[in-house]
Amino acid sequence: MGNTPDFEDWLARQDETIGMEETIEIETYQEYIANKLGKPVTPAMSDVIEAHWYEEYNILLPLGIKSVTYTYETGPREGQRETRWVIAGSPGLWGRDTMLAYLEEMKEVLP
Repeated sequence: MGNTPDFEDWLARQDETIGMEETIEIETYQEYIANKLGKPVTPAMSDVIEAHWYEEYNILLPLGIKSVTYTYETGPREGQRETRWVIAGSPGLWGRDTMLAYLEEMKEVLP
């Protein structure tokens, strides 16, 4: 999306706890994010939030793609969290690059 990967990852993790009513309109979504942050959203943050909202709720979800937070339970990365992607009809969790490749394939077959 842009040059703010930490903020974008944080936004993706919020989607797991946000209610459907907060995602229907961009204004409501931005207000929710501002409340979650505990501070006003700057114009630059607003642009990132809007891009994330549009991608998540108008492109990915209708195609059966949903972001989730995965927490490593064992090994050297134990406790580390990262955003992974569920793709409807494909077993497992996927990285962003794989999800984007899948999205490109879907664009080729959709009208």
